[in-house]
Amino acid sequence: MPPQILKPKRLWTGKQIISTLLKNIVLAGKTDKEVKRINKTCGMILEGKSRLKASEWGPLGKSEGEVIIRDNELLQGTLDSSQFGKAEQGMVHSFYECYGSIKAGELLTSLARVFLNFIQNNGFTVGLDDLVLNKECNLKRRMLIEKGHMNGMIEAAKFADMPKYNIQKLNYSNRVVF
Repeated sequence: MPPQILKPKRLWTGKQIISTLLKNIVLAGKTDKEVKRINKTCGMILEGKSRLKASEWGPLGKSEGEVIIRDNELLQGTLDSSQFGKAEQGMVHSFYECYGSIKAGELLTSLARVFLNFIQNNGFTVGLDDLVLNKECNLKRRMLIEKGHMNGMIEAAKFADMPKYNIQKLNYSNRVVF
C-alpha cells in the first residue's frame, strides 16, 4: 500500500496502518491459494460510533465520528476506547467474532505494539525508577501509617471506656520503621 502523504516526506496515515494490521493478521500463515480465496470473500464489516464527536474535529472532520470498516480496511472514523475496549460492537469484538480468539489476541498484541511505539516516539514513558519511593518519602509514609494506627488505638480505648489507657509507642503495623 503506497503512502497517502508524499510531501514533505512519505508518510502513511493511521487508517492505513490499522488497515494493514487487520489484513496482515487475517492473512498470516495462509498459502497463496487460501489468500486468493480470502481476498475473493468479504472481510470484517463494521459500522459504529466513536466517543469523540464529529463536531470536535471541525468542518473538515465531520465524518470522523462514525467508524466504518469494510473488508478489513478502515475507511472512516476515529478509533478510541469504544472500538478497542470491552464494547460489544467495537472493532476488537467484531474481529473476534469473525476470526476467533487467536487472531483477536494477535490484533490486541499488534495494537499494543503500535501504541507503545507511538508513545515512545511522540509522548512519554514511565520507568520503574519513577515509581519507587526514595528512603525519605518511604519513612514519612510509614510514620503517617504508624500515627494512624496509634490514633486508632486511642479512639478504640475511648470507645471501650478506658480513659486511663496509656498508649505505648509500638510498631503497630509490624514493619521496620524505627
